[in-house]
Amino acid sequence: MNYRFRFLLILLWLGALACGSSGNAPPVAFVTPTQTPLPPTPTLAAPLLPTATATLQMFVATPRPTRVPSPTPGPDPVGPGLAACPTGGNNLLTNASFEGSFNFQGGQELLIAPGWVGWWFQGDSVNFRPEFKPATEGGRVRSGSTAQQYFKSFGQYRAGVYQIVENSTISSGTRLQFSAYGQAWSCLQGENCGAGVSINPANMFMRVGIDPTGGTDANARSVRWSNYFNPIDRYEIACVEAYAEGNRITVFTWSSPDQPRLNQDTYWDDAALVILP
Repeated sequence: MNYRFRFLLILLWLGALACGSSGNAPPVAFVTPTQTPLPPTPTLAAPLLPTATATLQMFVATPRPTRVPSPTPGPDPVGPGLAACPTGGNNLLTNASFEGSFNFQGGQELLIAPGWVGWWFQGDSVNFRPEFKPATEGGRVRSGSTAQQYFKSFGQYRAGVYQIVENSTISSGTRLQFSAYGQAWSCLQGENCGAGVSINPANMFMRVGIDPTGGTDANARSVRWSNYFNPIDRYEIACVEAYAEGNRITVFTWSSPDQPRLNQDTYWDDAALVILP
């Protein structure tokens, strides 16, 4: 076999190998890999700071229970120590024992003893106007035939009676004492309240006061008040002293029970206003 024939056979053999490989091998696709994009980094919002308006709305929407406020008494009188309570002397009050034909004061439920004027605080969800009338039961009258009574069933009140006294014997610097006997009946709903005895009573916060300026506002800072007392089902006395600032002064009674009750009654009797040495 000559050289050319051998060279030809080698070429044919190489061609056959090339054709067999291309027919059996699957095509190869070259894909450029891509990276999955990362989610964006979240941006944290700045915390919301409460504003003055928001704070106020929150406070209004969530009210807190409050106790019945009491006025701030004026400065104590300067001078000798407190006299005995009560002390003797000429009583300067009109109808001090709450007798006579009681007068209507603007309504059928407002019967006030002659010489006196009823007062009450009204304007919130706690205190209501009480009913006023004469008390006639023996245990609720200390002397005579009647006493001043006021009450509010299932409610609270801040109320009393007052009297303005103008007298030529009173002048600026006159030392005065006002006293009154008070009693309370306070009975919780569901108890045996019909017996007229206080059961589970509220604290009645009773007291007496003098306004040496002659004003008629029981909440005024000028009013001098006695200490509170709580005379449940019996008469007890309270008294206070002050120095007049002119020839006109005003005396007040006060009660403000701290909880509602089925029976919530206040009684006043035998008051006195006298000049002290």
